[in-house]
Amino acid sequence: MHNDKFIVKCDYTDRDYVKDICFWSNKHRAWTLNATLMNYEIVKSQRFVNWEFPEEIDSLFQSKLKLNLDFQKHGFKSKTSPWKHQVMLTNLVLERERCFFLCGVGTGKSKAVIDAISELHYRGDVKRALIVSPASIMKNFQSQIEEHSYLESTVIEGSLYKRIQLLNVNTPVHIINYEMLSKLGGRMPKYDMIVFDECHRLKNRQALQSKAALKLSKGVRYKVGLTGTLFSNSFEDVFMPYKVISPHVFGSAFNGFKDSFLVLGGFNNHQVVGYINEHSFRKLLSTNSLKFELDDVVDLPPEIEVIKKFNLNDKNSRTYTILEKEFVILAKETERMTANVLERLIRLSQITSGFTLNNENEIIDIGNEKLNVLEEMLLETSGKIIVWCRFTHSIKRVEKLCDKLKISCMTYFSETKDKSCYKKFNSDDTRVFIAQIQTGIGYSLPNANTAIFYETDYSRVNHVQAKGRNRRLVGSENKSVVYIYLQAESTLDESIFKILKQKDFNARDALRLIQGGK
Repeated sequence: MHNDKFIVKCDYTDRDYVKDICFWSNKHRAWTLNATLMNYEIVKSQRFVNWEFPEEIDSLFQSKLKLNLDFQKHGFKSKTSPWKHQVMLTNLVLERERCFFLCGVGTGKSKAVIDAISELHYRGDVKRALIVSPASIMKNFQSQIEEHSYLESTVIEGSLYKRIQLLNVNTPVHIINYEMLSKLGGRMPKYDMIVFDECHRLKNRQALQSKAALKLSKGVRYKVGLTGTLFSNSFEDVFMPYKVISPHVFGSAFNGFKDSFLVLGGFNNHQVVGYINEHSFRKLLSTNSLKFELDDVVDLPPEIEVIKKFNLNDKNSRTYTILEKEFVILAKETERMTANVLERLIRLSQITSGFTLNNENEIIDIGNEKLNVLEEMLLETSGKIIVWCRFTHSIKRVEKLCDKLKISCMTYFSETKDKSCYKKFNSDDTRVFIAQIQTGIGYSLPNANTAIFYETDYSRVNHVQAKGRNRRLVGSENKSVVYIYLQAESTLDESIFKILKQKDFNARDALRLIQGGK
């Protein structure tokens, strides 16, 4: 260590790896790394190279790390304790100020950025922060803030007039959706920090929301981008998010970025057909980002449950309320839970999934709220995924969504003729397996480390069996599986999930919950 630099010495066989993360110093005539706690944590966490620090340096940084790991004894007071990799993410914000969390679902990046906001608010550096999120999961981020911190937050929603009024509410955190950035424009107050959740939404340079985000973020000291898929199609996807959040890394001119990293061809020479300087590109990318996948994080529990809440639109919410009242009346009038009562219970679940039946028993699509949340999860999640549905119609809607997103998928439900198709999913490149939860018995999908419960039925056995399809029973004990539950807020979706942890859900449970309030 020399002043503010780590001087890195390595074996010849490790030279390429060192070049990837270090920078050549002409002054020291050696590969160097800034001597920060962040970089210490990064290199010590690597399992591919055995990094060794002199004892006095190791002791210095271990003491700093111990202090930072215990958020309860310094700075702000957190409701929940962070994992070690979350501390690394939080420290990245504190040290770099403008950075990216390139982490998959279930790795806890929301908790890490909430801790960063809390710490900076405690210091007085951030009086007000803005979180920009897809509309479908704004309430979910608010739930995360309530779970992990003592900060108050305001969701900017409703009519345009109501949103303008809410912008004046003086809470430490505001939460807004991407689409409203361009509509509210100059009415937005000044923020000290902006977090762009699912920041891959900024990749289109011509989109109004990208231009509005760029304008809003100018002059803001702290900016953070959260995503598991920053560039899913092309290096080109990186340029605009970096221009908004960290323009000094790749510059502000696309022509310069294009000339440095892209090979153009095709019609009118406008299509990206290849890349150059990939080594430099990935090195620049790593200067202010951290990337964690589930299997990279050794302290994660073997099972992680993630709840993604969303709100029904006003029309569907009214439809749900009317049907809920009908259910209560019928249940009270009959001594037994008749077919009519059970039918209305099922229809309540169908409404939260965006469809219903008309008087001729024809299926009518009435909303895409749950489908929109699923889209975000599919875009953010890497690797193989299982999507569990209850209804055949939902399976068909999810299949169409995958086709739209150009994500390879296969379906498995009561009408499936080839009952061994799961074997193909385990062995080929198909990314998504869409299955009916009632059929989740008798086969295994171990290559999928993410299962999304688009819907559940009322059987605890079916729920447990479905969870078991991708639970890893062999291999490293550190391998984690993520279970994501999509839930319409203030509906039976929430209650069914809680009750299935103990027993089967039934109509009497529904009646009790509705009458007692949710």
